[in-house]
Amino acid sequence: CVHPDDQEQLRRDVVYLDIEKKLQLKVNALQAMYAKMIRVFSYVFRFLDITRGNKCRHLGVPTAKEMNWTFLKFVEFIQKREYADELKKLSKSQVLPNNLQRLNPFVHQFKDEHRSFSLIRVSGRLQNAPIAYDAKFPLLMTKNSHFVSLYLRHLHFNNCHAGAKALVALLRDKIRLINAAKLRRLFPLL
Repeated sequence: CVHPDDQEQLRRDVVYLDIEKKLQLKVNALQAMYAKMIRVFSYVFRFLDITRGNKCRHLGVPTAKEMNWTFLKFVEFIQKREYADELKKLSKSQVLPNNLQRLNPFVHQFKDEHRSFSLIRVSGRLQNAPIAYDAKFPLLMTKNSHFVSLYLRHLHFNNCHAGAKALVALLRDKIRLINAAKLRRLFPLL
């Protein structure tokens, strides 16, 4: 259920994903709904792994692990584009702007098999809670990202059209948006 005005905006939005410095893929945002986009890029990353000489253990439908890797790759790409200055400051242990400093961000170096990621995560009072790592230290994302918009719509539809407060709770299991409480204003179709 996409409003006709939003369809025009989505047609104009184009997401560029820089897989390697030499290869850029262009994705039309309207046709790339979240689940389909993650699945398709899982195949693309699997193909790139095979061309690099890495053994592929699974040749069928992408596994949950592969789709999670794809999700993390998208997040890493967006963070490098949106938070480039903050990444440099974090690596040099310099002071960040106040709105980010209070979230206590850190760079998480993640390696799994032949993949590695550098992701900005935030910590807080859930540090000692007996919950999943992603919920304790959610990924920092910008609310202006089209990927976040697709992910929110995915959460909204897959959780029985959850409202704004429920969406914020679901979103914070993986992602931390600055001013996420203002979702209703950001995404009026929810």
